[in-house]
Amino acid sequence: MRSRLLRAEPLALVLGKHHHLADADPVPVASLTGQTLLMFPRELAPGYYDRVLAACEQHGFQPEIRAFTDPPPQAMVARLQTTREVGIPPASFAYHTAAADPDLVARKIAEPEMVVEWSILWPARIRSEATARFLESARRCAEEKGWLHPFGPDHWTHLDHSQGGAREHGAGPGR
Repeated sequence: MRSRLLRAEPLALVLGKHHHLADADPVPVASLTGQTLLMFPRELAPGYYDRVLAACEQHGFQPEIRAFTDPPPQAMVARLQTTREVGIPPASFAYHTAAADPDLVARKIAEPEMVVEWSILWPARIRSEATARFLESARRCAEEKGWLHPFGPDHWTHLDHSQGGAREHGAGPGR
């Protein structure tokens, strides 16, 4: 399996506007002690899950986690409107969701900032022009949108379309 980083994004909180943490911005990680965090199951996003646990443990507590086994995002949003639970999704989702629902607010998380990485995965044995074009298009999109910053463009491997397929070279994670 091969992968390339597409986007690095901080996590944020999304919670009901009447939640006791709704007035804090940013919310210190230590303030999540005793809160129930709504998250995707570890099986679906182990890096995300482990980063959240590590940040909580760094602040001296084990969070209570309610993971959705069949996680449609709308189910999490519906719960947040009526419970005292806290969602901890990527910031783009948190702020978009809060802007669309007057009963929710999105809040930054204070140190340590938790960042999730979105990657493109493909089978290592596939070396087609279509794959190379797709990866190049994704790289350009990520650059134009600034999705890799502060990590910078060196996380992308440059693609050489010569000799009948994509050949990777350059600096990147895991090299």
